[in-house]
Amino acid sequence: FGESLSVPTVPCLVIAGVKANEDDIDTGLLAEYGSPCPPHCGTGNPLNSWIMWVAAVSSSTILIPLLLGLYTFNSIETNQKYFLYFIWFSFLFEIVSFYYAYNAMDNHGLFKLFILADLTFFIWFYYKSRIFPAWMGLLSIGIFFFSITQTIYGYFSSVNQTDTIFFFLVFVFFILQSTSAIIAIFDNLDLNPANNYIFWIAFARLIYFLIILFIFI
Repeated sequence: FGESLSVPTVPCLVIAGVKANEDDIDTGLLAEYGSPCPPHCGTGNPLNSWIMWVAAVSSSTILIPLLLGLYTFNSIETNQKYFLYFIWFSFLFEIVSFYYAYNAMDNHGLFKLFILADLTFFIWFYYKSRIFPAWMGLLSIGIFFFSITQTIYGYFSSVNQTDTIFFFLVFVFFILQSTSAIIAIFDNLDLNPANNYIFWIAFARLIYFLIILFIFI
């Protein structure tokens, strides 16, 4: 077994035979053009389904802020309600994503669509909250249009050569976006970070995407 690239940035597994002295047979018959999963996956079974259920349980933790938001819905601000609506949208996405995984369907384009929705919402959310420096506005425009092209292309190709760059740039942008919001709140002497819901949203997203970027790299 060996690792290689079918095209730049797209990993693949290469299977070759070995000689009696354990030298690889790198000519002749090689298994190097396997079908990737997704989209070519088998149905769920005890050998390949446990990780899917672990992911489902992990994703269901989104119900915690969702239920808390519903409990306090009448007493929260309008912007907080917008955020709660986005949590609802995220929960529906998790359900659809689980359906795709359970039926061994390619969710590559679906994930890109959610990234675009997340990007669009938080650009608008921070702008509406007046936590939006000018340089972040220009950066947001660039990353937004890049994300649109990648999302559209994602529906015509399950994997493409720029995916690694796309996800890396988006994750870095989310980190910069959250950091910028936190700094803006601390710079405003009229705001108490401990009592500011935007601070806690930005802080949670900062920690989350730092972890995601670390795993991704």
